[in-house]
Parts: sequence; C-alpha cells; structure tokens
Amino acid sequence: MAFASQYAGSGRWITRKALLSLAALPALFLVVLWNDWLYHAVVYTTVKLRLDKWLWAARFFKTRSLASTAIDGGKVHYDGQRAKPAKEVQIGATLRITRGTEVFEVVVRGLSEQRRGAADAALLFAETEESQQRRSEIAAGRRVEFGVRERGEGRPTKRQRRQIRSFFGE
Repeated sequence: MAFASQYAGSGRWITRKALLSLAALPALFLVVLWNDWLYHAVVYTTVKLRLDKWLWAARFFKTRSLASTAIDGGKVHYDGQRAKPAKEVQIGATLRITRGTEVFEVVVRGLSEQRRGAADAALLFAETEESQQRRSEIAAGRRVEFGVRERGEGRPTKRQRRQIRSFFGE
C-alpha cells in the first residue's frame, strides 16, 4: 500500500489509516488496491464534479469547452433529462451522449477530476448492452453502405465518391 500516502487532489493528504477506513466497502477497497487512480476516484466521491468535467475526463470530448457546448446543445441527457454543464455527476447515473452519428448510453461507475489514459477512462463508465449493439449495427450498415474496395486501390476520387453516393441514392 505504498500509494496510500499520495496526494489525493482534494486539498489534504490521505493516510494509510484513512484508506483502511474504506474497508467498509470491500468491492471498492479491492479496486483501490489494484488501481491507484480509482483510489483518487473514491476520495473524489465527496467532491462535487461537474458534468462537463466528467465527460472530458472520461474522454468523450477532447476539451471541456466541447463538452459544455454539447451539453448546452442538448446532446447529453442526464437520467433521461437535459442537463446543464454544472450538473453534479453521481455514481450510478445514466447518461445518453450523442457525438456525431454515435449515441452512447452509459452508466457512471467512477469519478475523476483528472483526464487519464483511455484504459483508465474506460473504467469511469459502463456502456449498456443495447447501446453497444445499436452502435455495432450502425457501424456494420456504414460498411455495407459504401461497399468494399479491393485492397490497394486507394481512396476513391471526388468524382468516384459522387458516383457512389448517387448510386446509393444519397
């Protein structure tokens, strides 16, 4: 438990004794032992975390500004309702995030004020089975829509793209 005395980012040092007090939640305690960054997430559950900051930390958007714009534009729904960027995120909340043509339905599993790597960010949420299925069907449809070219042919020219679109009736 060498990481037990690292700075938690919430304005105080966390001691080994404070970490052991989390033993009342055994599942979280085991996660804490294996993933140092989730140790910070456990500490952050008492800190208010804005929705736009969580979306940025979970890597749904590249900047907080883009996340905030998407929320204001109605692209993010918190528990089935439109939200504001300053909405406080709670563990267990359901989010519906529309990004381009993709629609994600996720359940919040952790909180983090810091943007980490993609592997760590993926642990902050769990995508629902229906959402994964729907996105894979849409991706398969896009592949069929434009057909398969022979390997090595390269990208179609602008004229060829127009012909492809007109062929498929777009």
